[in-house]
Amino acid sequence: MAQRRGKSERKTEEVEIKVQTNLDEPRGRRRKAEITLSAGWQEPGIEVRLIEHFFAQVYRFSNFGGGMVGKGDSTHHLTEDLGICWGQAFKEALGDKAGIMRTASHIMPMQGTVVTVSVDLSGRPWANLALNMATTPMREMLRHILTDMAIHSAFDLFVKVEYLGDNAIQDEHHAIETVGKALGKVLKEATRIEGTEILSTKGTLE
Repeated sequence: MAQRRGKSERKTEEVEIKVQTNLDEPRGRRRKAEITLSAGWQEPGIEVRLIEHFFAQVYRFSNFGGGMVGKGDSTHHLTEDLGICWGQAFKEALGDKAGIMRTASHIMPMQGTVVTVSVDLSGRPWANLALNMATTPMREMLRHILTDMAIHSAFDLFVKVEYLGDNAIQDEHHAIETVGKALGKVLKEATRIEGTEILSTKGTLE
């Protein structure tokens, strides 16, 4: 079976981004994704390193190969287009979706932060996001990226972030990192091939 690969490039007066995704990295091989992001004007509260860390977790926990290189004139413009490019590359890699599991859910904890992620690679884009974090630029950045990933991948995405227990550490870094891990887990399961047929009564996932 041919490996499922996708790529996307975007070059404007504001950003230059290249993304590659390989859904069929050899079993047992967990190579660190190559992710390098940079931006000129650093908007207050938006950390490029945390954006890198989010995508690194997605690649690591999905076991997808590839990575991304991106630079922008500002963190705002860079963030706007990263989700678009990742979504386009992922959609191309999926192809006709023959044989995939299609749906998956995962609950991921981290020191009182609990994240639930569900996905349906249905071909119908939707993002239902309950990010119960303090209103910060980083939270809105995460909302923007997740929405663009869902829209441009054409999948149905649900993400819920909660802080549970008296000793919960309410840290946006932990929340964003945990979302990346849980998203990687569900994408790994939903893209797993278990046959040859398209899992839909309509016969298509477009």
